[in-house]
Amino acid sequence: AMTAQSLATVSNNRFKLGLGVSGPQVVEGLHGASFKSPLGRLRECLEIVKLGLNGERLQYDGKHYLLPRPGGEGKPIRLSQPPRPDLPIYLATLGPKSLELTGELADGWLGTSFMPEHADVFFDPMKKGAEKTGRSLADIDIQIGMSFEIGENVEEMIAARKPAMAFTLGGMG
Repeated sequence: AMTAQSLATVSNNRFKLGLGVSGPQVVEGLHGASFKSPLGRLRECLEIVKLGLNGERLQYDGKHYLLPRPGGEGKPIRLSQPPRPDLPIYLATLGPKSLELTGELADGWLGTSFMPEHADVFFDPMKKGAEKTGRSLADIDIQIGMSFEIGENVEEMIAARKPAMAFTLGGMG
């Protein structure tokens, strides 16, 4: 929340916060945290970020996060930046329950693995989540990234991308 507020300030309010659960390789291998219960962690993270963005004291008692840390010297504090309750939050989600959470709580969706021919697999859960809060799918800003290449030798273009794709699918899950 604090970083998002600062980036919104220096970007003249053009900043949008993107969050996701990542995967076990990054969470456990790089951050040294448990990947267990990614959906619960994401929901709690969103709730904490929104507390900060709303200018509230950061005090939270969840299943995954507890602020301030018990037994320490920390006290519930407010962030020093002015509140930004309308700062857009986008989620990069893939599973049905996390897509539903996106529809329920996020301003936008980062469709990192979107397949147009199976759009319903992504949009139906988001629609279900949006309806929980009186919204529709039209209220969610959907962002789909893609790339393409033009060339004569299709096999050569495919071969050049195979190592990265193998890492993404095999190593990152």
